[in-house]
Amino acid sequence: LRKPDNSLFTTNITVAEYTINPVLTHKIINTGGHKVGYIVFNSFTSPDNATAKIDEAFNSFQTANITDLVVDLRYNGGGYVETSKYLTNLIVPAGKTGTTMSTEYYNDKLQKGQFPLLKKLFGEIPANFFSPETNRAVFSKQKNVNVTKVCFLVTGSTASASELTINNLLPHMNVTLFGERSYGKPVGFFAIPINKYDLYIAQFETRNSANKSNYYPGMLPGSTDFPGKMVFDDLTKDFGDPEEDMLQNALYYITNNSFLAVTANRLNNQAIQRTDGINRKLDARNFKGMIYNRKPGKFNLN
Repeated sequence: LRKPDNSLFTTNITVAEYTINPVLTHKIINTGGHKVGYIVFNSFTSPDNATAKIDEAFNSFQTANITDLVVDLRYNGGGYVETSKYLTNLIVPAGKTGTTMSTEYYNDKLQKGQFPLLKKLFGEIPANFFSPETNRAVFSKQKNVNVTKVCFLVTGSTASASELTINNLLPHMNVTLFGERSYGKPVGFFAIPINKYDLYIAQFETRNSANKSNYYPGMLPGSTDFPGKMVFDDLTKDFGDPEEDMLQNALYYITNNSFLAVTANRLNNQAIQRTDGINRKLDARNFKGMIYNRKPGKFNLN
């Protein structure tokens, strides 16, 4: 290796494995007679990695008998669809079990069985494999966490599987968004192996039970389709601090069923703390995707 002064030095590099913890923190916040579960879910990692970490948080929520939930997805760029479904099934009301969660829509050629490249790569594929009927997911309630309101904290870094979770719950319960316009990515993909590489391209669009996927421009809190309030990311406070602007607004809404008024001081503070341009540059290389975990040779209807 070369130092800044142009001299060379040698060092040993050790290979190690690092396990990602997608749940940065979780806690119970008691406020105004409400027990609010708060979880920072930072990445929709594979179910093998994420499920135990999610369960740890929701087991504590179930034990505490929380009344409401805040899911902090402000920096979550997405990941595995199956993990999104698992989280959604923990949040959705029990009475929704068996009803439609979402449907994946592929293009007309795939739906008509016109996919010679995929057949060459994967072998025989059932003719209706890409039909909407085959790709409909239904709710299956997990655990006994029943909440009145669920609030999602979002920013421009909130994308794909994060937005999928929000969109799938919107027709079924009181969902409110706090933060900034999300990324806008209602599409997903599975890997297409080409030689030594996997090709990931937009392959399907997801729609909720109301047949909506209208968030290509992003989910804007407080807009017609996405109830909530615009709040800037407060970089002066840590995750879970009830005084952090986004969380504070969510907690106020939960306890008062109305939105926190914007004072002159608060507006000035938010203007000072707003760092949209910097955040976008820092976030530019982060993964933003919705991965359907299909493997070569595993095309079946089971």
